[in-house]
Amino acid sequence: PNLSTLGITGLIRLGDPAALGRSLAMFPTIKQSQIRGRFVGAVGGYRDSSAEGLLVLGDMATRESEIEGLQAEAAYALRSIPTREALPYLAKLLDSRDAELRQQGVVGFSSFVTNWKGETPGTLNSTTSTKPTNAPFRTADTDRYTTLGGFDRPGDEEPYVTFWKAWWVQHEPELRKPQ
Repeated sequence: PNLSTLGITGLIRLGDPAALGRSLAMFPTIKQSQIRGRFVGAVGGYRDSSAEGLLVLGDMATRESEIEGLQAEAAYALRSIPTREALPYLAKLLDSRDAELRQQGVVGFSSFVTNWKGETPGTLNSTTSTKPTNAPFRTADTDRYTTLGGFDRPGDEEPYVTFWKAWWVQHEPELRKPQ
């Protein structure tokens, strides 16, 4: 189990969407592995925006897992790839019973409307910030409910979650159209 987990983890760290997909079938093996935490960390650091990778991340983020921490790390990765293809999964996170998952949904929507380019290996440790240039969905209302960080107190998130749910209902038909 350790060797198999190490192999799939390495491929996921390289951004291989096929490996991310293959890992779903390996969950029983990964769960037995002593290094499953490395796998979970690799999922959290995944940043490939391909449809294949987003589909798997969306599944991992919106479904409870027997692998501790996997759902939260998948949600973190998903919110860090703020594309229109990620939005349906982020919308599902807004309905989660888990406050951390709802927060990832809010941050993902916030990142999308502000046209934040997401984290990449080159920007994670950068001291310069990239200012978004084109943000067609950004409005005064979205600015009011945008956060790229956490919430200070439990319950602070409720108006944000409510806003982004309504925003998604309003914009979903437009955003699901092929570009």
